[in-house]
Amino acid sequence: MSDQHADPIQQFVQFLYSDLPAENEFETARPKLAHYSSLFVLESMLKNDELWLSNPLVMNDYEEVAFGINASLRAIYQHERLLNSLQTKQRCDLFLASFQSCYDEYGTSEIAELYVGCFSQYDDREPNGKLSMWRAYGADGGGAAIVLDTAKLTSVLQRGLVLAKVVYGTAQERLAWIDRLFSSVAEFLRKVEFDDAAVPTLAKEVFKRIVLASIFSKDVGFREEQEWRLAYLKDRDPDSQFEKMKSYSISGRGIEPRLKLNMGALSSIFGMDYSYENLADAIILGPTASTPISVMATRKMLQEFKKTTLAKKVRGANIPYRRQ
Repeated sequence: MSDQHADPIQQFVQFLYSDLPAENEFETARPKLAHYSSLFVLESMLKNDELWLSNPLVMNDYEEVAFGINASLRAIYQHERLLNSLQTKQRCDLFLASFQSCYDEYGTSEIAELYVGCFSQYDDREPNGKLSMWRAYGADGGGAAIVLDTAKLTSVLQRGLVLAKVVYGTAQERLAWIDRLFSSVAEFLRKVEFDDAAVPTLAKEVFKRIVLASIFSKDVGFREEQEWRLAYLKDRDPDSQFEKMKSYSISGRGIEPRLKLNMGALSSIFGMDYSYENLADAIILGPTASTPISVMATRKMLQEFKKTTLAKKVRGANIPYRRQ
């Protein structure tokens, strides 16, 4: 490597994330993002200045998150190039045991500490939003969407939160990415000197990279959603700044865990204005909920919440859609 004296673990971590395309990262793209929800959730979030994230175990596409993690465990035991790069049977056994341990711990405890918020990239040329999103996530047209302008964020999200674009692919393409990752890890390990004590950490970092990729990947059939995700990762929150925001909500499926990001607390943590009145570009009522009187009532609701600036941003989706 270019710096022979650099920490091999630090080199390794930088290498693992070097394939991330800049256009998929918040820092480069700064898109407008629409969060579709029911009117009940909209009211609760705006009243309490919160943005709700869900645990993947209760999300409709949990299997999408689990796909890469499960596939990686099956693949790593059969990846001869990677296993050979560890040089000795002792290192190989230690690496596999450490990777398996990370997998087991993730499935039994860490997954419960993961929270994800889903957004669809918003285009000003489609001011009504996407009909497919209204059907799937906006109460079949009877909900609402908050459009957030991430260009108004003046610094990078960090300390617990990751905002990035979802990568779409077929099952074969996603499996091929895992194979390429393991092959490139093997190539890296052949070039860098490391001792036995580093092996568990190397395995853990590979697993963490797999988890991140799994959170931000989805089957190609969902491509039209143009999804971005905001994920809370506990291992990136060493000071537990978000612990007090972990809560619950009640839905038709029962009581569900939620991470209720308080916008005022985020403003303090990140040193910028995270208020809805600053970030929200629009609040759009769904096509079956956007009658003139509903728009008027929503504005009245926001005025009662003392969000007069936000009240002026309410409008209805002008799509001729009726529920079946």
